[in-house]
Amino acid sequence: MKKKKIWFPRFVSMTLMLMLTLPGFALATTVPLDTQFAQLPITPLGIHATAVGLDNLTPLLADPPKSDTGKSLLTVNKMGFDVLNNTKTQQSWIILDILDFLKTAKSPVLDVGCGYGQITLIALAAGNTVIANDLATEHLLHLRKSALEAKLPIDSLYLSKVAFPDLAIPDNTLSAVVLHRILHFLPPAQVELGLANVKKWLAPGGKVFIVVMAPQHKEFSSWFLPLYDQKWANGDKWPGAGLPVAKALPDQAYNLPSSLHVMDERPLRYALEKQGFVIEKIAYVDMKQFGKDSTTRDGHEAIGVIAVKQ
Repeated sequence: MKKKKIWFPRFVSMTLMLMLTLPGFALATTVPLDTQFAQLPITPLGIHATAVGLDNLTPLLADPPKSDTGKSLLTVNKMGFDVLNNTKTQQSWIILDILDFLKTAKSPVLDVGCGYGQITLIALAAGNTVIANDLATEHLLHLRKSALEAKLPIDSLYLSKVAFPDLAIPDNTLSAVVLHRILHFLPPAQVELGLANVKKWLAPGGKVFIVVMAPQHKEFSSWFLPLYDQKWANGDKWPGAGLPVAKALPDQAYNLPSSLHVMDERPLRYALEKQGFVIEKIAYVDMKQFGKDSTTRDGHEAIGVIAVKQ
């Protein structure tokens, strides 16, 4: 007796294959976001923001969580906070200096630890090619989404998840490297290696822009700064490593690692000049407006440095 052919399974199979090619179908899959992102084609600078497949990942994104104050966004990997108001970001003297420099930058810009991408968006708007670097896939995808919504040229944007300072960037190819509130997450050896690599990556005349939490931060300076000063006097080049976050910043500890590496002009000048950089400017970066309580901030929350590769 001849068996009847069953067409339903074949039909289902063909339908599924068709659905897999449709934009947005990734929403129904169970493949982790990081895995899908890692499978995208990569260039020497990272995943190009126009890469096929990126549009399918956007529907997987949840809205960025907000901080307790409502003044910033929480990073999804508990690496601090990202500024919510771009207008306030641009009020910082170092952001204004970055903007001014980018007007004439010819080579790509590397934004390390870019978070949700406020600085990258500024650079794209200025007409720069930007390598947006962050450990969290969600941050990079939100950045790309923001760029699209703002009608910025994403053909000038690359997305990189390689941990700093291990990026494989060719020597003498960058106009600028932005290390905005990233170095305080790194131990001393990584900071020194990172600055050495930045020196190699920058073209002559290129600049590194640094903002890092300072030991003069009013919330913990009364007890930590004397320890810091004593360690420096004793020859410790990185006296701010190991700041206990639960004690120093109790209101922010819920979205930070257990310890931070704070620094001021002294170790930064030492490390940058050791690599042959010329210091152009060093000054405090006022972040009072982002605090929960203004009485715990006085404008000495962070230190900013601009240094030039000769």
